[in-house]
Amino acid sequence: MKSHIEELAPCGLNCRTCVRSSSGPIKESAESLLKHLEGFSSFAEKFSGVNPVYANYRAFEDFLTHLTKADCKGCRNGSECFAGCSAKNCHKENNVSYCFQCSEFPCSKNSFPPALEEKWKNNNFFMKDNGIQAFYEKQVKEPRY
Repeated sequence: MKSHIEELAPCGLNCRTCVRSSSGPIKESAESLLKHLEGFSSFAEKFSGVNPVYANYRAFEDFLTHLTKADCKGCRNGSECFAGCSAKNCHKENNVSYCFQCSEFPCSKNSFPPALEEKWKNNNFFMKDNGIQAFYEKQVKEPRY
């Protein structure tokens, strides 16, 4: 259970699946792909005459490089994902691990955009109804975005 608490933010988002995670599969995959494609840029230039998609390789490589620089350790470890999230500190003040465990949930302390607010509520209602383990197992199989 401890690893779930470290991976799941108090709001219910999985920190490891975030594009900014310093230890997540997105960063790891980008690093691996860059390693496997090392030196490919010269081939991409040559192949661009055969298939125009290769003309975009430099931008793709820049994007992968950007993903490898992810440095967020999650809000439980001092990082901040979304400035409008109050759960980072509120869960400590209310002595709970997740928002759904608070007597005030759902509250209006967060200033999430509507789509994120809906995800926040749905995640926490699911954990409340089904347990943290069931939520963890469900969400690791789903895409983050």
